[in-house]
Amino acid sequence: MKRTADYLKSRNLPGTFGICVKSLENAPQAYPDWIRANAYQNGGLFEFWQHGWDHAMNIKWKGKTYTAEFAVEDADYQRERFDKSQSVFLDRVGIPLQGFNAPCGVTTSHTLDILRDHPEITYCLFYPIEAEKSAGKFVFRRSFNLEASVGKIEYNEFCRQYRNRRGDDYAVIQGHPDMWNDSSFHDFKMIVDLLLDDGWIFTTPSQYLAIKGIKPSAVAPAAAVKKNEVNKLFPFPMGGNEPNHGVTDMSYLNDTPAGKNGHINVENGHFVDPSGRRIRFLATNFTFSDAFPTHEHAKGLAKRLASMGINCARIHHIDKEAAPAGIWKKGLSKKDTIDPEQLDRLDFFISELKKNGIYINFNLHVSRQYWEGADFSFDNLSSDKDRNEVMPKYGKGLDRIFEPLIEMQKEYAKTLLFEHVNPYTGISYGTDPAVAIVEINNENTIFGMDFKALPDYYANYIRNKWNSWLGKRYASTDGIKKVWGSSIPLGNNIVEKSPQIEGPAFLRFKSSSPDAATVEVYNKAEQGWQAQLQWRDLTLVPGDIYTLSFSYRASTPCNVRFTARHQFSDWWNCGLSSNVKADKEWKSHTVSFTARNTKPASTRIDFVLGEVPLGIVEISNFSLKPGGERGLREGESLEKKNIDIVSSGIGGTPRGADWNRFLAEVEREYTLEMRKYLIDDLGVQSLIFDSQASYGGIFGLYRESLHGIIDMHSYWQHPSFPRRPWDWADWSVRNISMAANHEHASNLGGLAAYRMKDMPFLVTEYDHPSPNQYVAEMFPMIASYGALQDWDGIFQFDWGSTGGGENRINRYFDLQNHPAKLAYLPVAALLFRTGDIAPLPASSTLTIPANDIDTFASAGNSIVHRWRDSGLASDETMRRRIEVVFDHNAEGNKPVLTRSEDKETTPLTWKADSPYMLDAATAKLVAGSCAGREIKLTGAKVDIAERDTGFASIALVAADRKPISDSKRLLLVAAAGYQNTDMKLNKDKTSCRNDWGVAPTLCEGIDGKVSFNTSAKEAKAFALDGKGNRKGEIPVKLNNGELFIDIGAKFETIWYEVVLN
Repeated sequence: MKRTADYLKSRNLPGTFGICVKSLENAPQAYPDWIRANAYQNGGLFEFWQHGWDHAMNIKWKGKTYTAEFAVEDADYQRERFDKSQSVFLDRVGIPLQGFNAPCGVTTSHTLDILRDHPEITYCLFYPIEAEKSAGKFVFRRSFNLEASVGKIEYNEFCRQYRNRRGDDYAVIQGHPDMWNDSSFHDFKMIVDLLLDDGWIFTTPSQYLAIKGIKPSAVAPAAAVKKNEVNKLFPFPMGGNEPNHGVTDMSYLNDTPAGKNGHINVENGHFVDPSGRRIRFLATNFTFSDAFPTHEHAKGLAKRLASMGINCARIHHIDKEAAPAGIWKKGLSKKDTIDPEQLDRLDFFISELKKNGIYINFNLHVSRQYWEGADFSFDNLSSDKDRNEVMPKYGKGLDRIFEPLIEMQKEYAKTLLFEHVNPYTGISYGTDPAVAIVEINNENTIFGMDFKALPDYYANYIRNKWNSWLGKRYASTDGIKKVWGSSIPLGNNIVEKSPQIEGPAFLRFKSSSPDAATVEVYNKAEQGWQAQLQWRDLTLVPGDIYTLSFSYRASTPCNVRFTARHQFSDWWNCGLSSNVKADKEWKSHTVSFTARNTKPASTRIDFVLGEVPLGIVEISNFSLKPGGERGLREGESLEKKNIDIVSSGIGGTPRGADWNRFLAEVEREYTLEMRKYLIDDLGVQSLIFDSQASYGGIFGLYRESLHGIIDMHSYWQHPSFPRRPWDWADWSVRNISMAANHEHASNLGGLAAYRMKDMPFLVTEYDHPSPNQYVAEMFPMIASYGALQDWDGIFQFDWGSTGGGENRINRYFDLQNHPAKLAYLPVAALLFRTGDIAPLPASSTLTIPANDIDTFASAGNSIVHRWRDSGLASDETMRRRIEVVFDHNAEGNKPVLTRSEDKETTPLTWKADSPYMLDAATAKLVAGSCAGREIKLTGAKVDIAERDTGFASIALVAADRKPISDSKRLLLVAAAGYQNTDMKLNKDKTSCRNDWGVAPTLCEGIDGKVSFNTSAKEAKAFALDGKGNRKGEIPVKLNNGELFIDIGAKFETIWYEVVLN
């Protein structure tokens, strides 16, 4: 801080500094004296504001863990810290703190109550936004980010944000001076010069309020704020297999039957029907028993799906279980016979989907445990139960190299796609035009496979393949030595500091020193990364080899994962990711690796302990030294065919490059072999792809490009299971909004990074799982973003029970009875399928050299990292389509980012302190923190009343696809939170364990007003029920070409219809 303060003083520039007041409690008198002398109240340049007591994080309080001190749901806890901060600062400095900023930007309603009781606090910086209306404080909004990431300033990135800043007459920029290195401080000074050159006047917050004559207590007096009735819950049943009606019925978008004119093809990088008309898929998944409905249920369900706007169904996870949960015949010793009744149900379901214009995405291998379907006694393991414990789950990775597993995949495909004829359609699935897509192997790659954990039979099999591959590449062991090189002598240990704990709510030290640590895992973390033992502040030279050595043991047998990575917020891997299996006996481990992506004093070695059982973990003899192994190990030779399958710690070495080439060739041979078999041998006419592009690093994307279709999966806050996978009684889903996480477009930007130029792009699994209370943002956000990025398919995961069932949510992913998700499906159909939301005209292209794609793409490279390394701005995907190209003629191996010269125009706004907003001619969307303020869009306004979470999701779409101002019929959707009746949600609404409550599901009422310009002379609006039927008319006001619609909980709906003449 002092360096920054001295610089500002040298320029006579005011500034403001946040104080964690605990730092003053026992500080030498010189510290408060310095603050007092430099405070603006005493003629100094600086103002100081409260940043909490100690910036504590991951606080354990009364059995719960909270992000930061003002996130704790305990009024007394927060008040004690706030009051103490104000008191200690006043006692030691002699002047009051007048401003507040919540650590991590997280507050609760208790914080607002406390702020109301502290009149000396006149302003808040950024958070809580609600303090302006409910606590009478002036809230300074964040204008743009000073830092590109925490503690790092990049002048060029600042300039880009500066050009797109908010329209306020002030600008607030925040940084962390104590974290700035010389480069960041240099860029900070350049930014100051820029701002001065542009005519900005530097002030403190209180000086700004004085200049403007703003008296914060007059902004919104606390006494004048009447708390709105929030969280009024009412039933809104949408279940049952009856179709939608009226304005919510989207079945007219489907041509029937699906594939009536022939197969879907690809033209100009997109799906088209035989007439050349583009088709986009809005879809869902059917899994396990839900893929085998009764005939009665199948008929109703197919009509319901079409009415919701769905035109494709992904048949998934049918290959794991015996009937009734899967396709295999029940009661047999092996799962090798298809159950005829299950197949009949599947056949009828698919025929009904086809009748209603719904295409099929047919998955081949998903979750079959191969050994449960054949005799595997050749591997010398005692039973299938043992195989399930020691083999890769579902045989993943191994089934791309082990020939018997590949043959089983072919046999399964032959049975279902070629030999079987659906009696209800009269044709096979391989030739049915309604089967638009066949997926070969879900979420699968050989890259990243734990080769060390393979049983001997399979390890030897792969070792023999590896040695045979090397034998074709090199004439002798000497030839390998010349390329791989020899070991580098070890240098001195570079570890000087004792390790630190991340996650004190879960871990505590028993002892520690620079070379050892004994840690107790005393509380189970929800996510593995939340509890780590870290050796920090390491300086590793990119491209140099290092050797990590340590001894280890644990009180309970467990797998301990460890990595080298950045210790700042991108947490990129720095060349090492491995694991050891620990038990009560001391063992030693040594691994060499090549450092990459490193920066001085910014790398850490971390042991991920959130994944281990409760108990003691011990590390000793810990060292990290320059040098180590990089070539052949002692005793290895090509002639003996004993060169081991070492996959850990060889990245960046010639040995690692050869290993990656070997794996890449295995992947390529497998994917092309399966493609050839399906097309040439079985005559499959559907479009085909292998797996999801993120499986296999950049090579995964390259592999899928060989099929000409790219697919991805993503979940916003997937359920986590702290102790046992998929334990229905022990899980959690983080309760945060994606709209509030705009950087790099959050999950959506991560998906967009994989889109290939001139190839269809699909997302065949996507969801915001329950009980996340912000799921109403899901469909509006991904449908509009996908349309702007020019995607070709969005598949929600998954539908749930096909019987219609009771009107309640049953599971994390269920869509079938989930009103806060289902209500937006017709909206998504209009946004995404119709093409009314045009793709962004400007594009950004990442060209990746592919002259040696095997080694470049396989060395742990992330496509997202390559985009950002190449200069992709954090908001670029909101302004430009992004796409990847592989160039086989490029020189070097560094990706190049180029931008088209098309004008950047976008209807999308998604930034800090703002909800997600789409402002298009035919649609207006507002999703996120929008309550308590008027949102202005082009020709429309949304004004939602105060709510405790501040969240709502509002969609206004023209059902007749005309501009809203000319539309005669519109659908308005307004939703937020929800829960089943008697659902036992915990306080944070992150879990209900195994008590999901009973029907019906209840929805929150959204009170407010929506208005828009219209050319109509008459207008009516109706509250609709869960099937789109009109329940009753609601008040509207048409005044001088503007229609005002009052919405609210009193109408007990989240669906409204607007009719104009």
